[in-house]
Amino acid sequence: MSDLHVRWHIRRDLPETLAIDAASYRKAWTEERFLACMRKRNCISMTAEVRSTVVGFMTYELEADRFVLIRLAVDPAWRFQGIGGEMVSKLVSKLGRPRREEVDAFVSERNVAGHLFLAAHGFQCVGSQRSALLFRYKIPTLRETA
Repeated sequence: MSDLHVRWHIRRDLPETLAIDAASYRKAWTEERFLACMRKRNCISMTAEVRSTVVGFMTYELEADRFVLIRLAVDPAWRFQGIGGEMVSKLVSKLGRPRREEVDAFVSERNVAGHLFLAAHGFQCVGSQRSALLFRYKIPTLRETA
């Protein structure tokens, strides 16, 4: 999608972000929860927009050796247009700097659409924790690509 722009989240994106989150998750985040996450030094949020319209967002945490994708959602009216894939690509493009080589995402066992989405974007299911599956994207090594 040529009009898509993925940029850093700013405070004025919050109403649209909360609406998209509520339309996407059974347990939507409150404004307080979202702001608490954003106050953490290792929490980053990015906004996807098309012609100044917020159409999606992702929130992830920086860990010493990986990113942990904690929230990813696209406005239902904009789904299946490659927006989620562009956001994941943006995050994956940050791997290798400075030493992060993986992206982890925990997805509810019941979220089959989330499983299929991540698998289609190079993630593999590598484990489970409580009622969630752990999906991981790892930078391919030279040995793996040969």
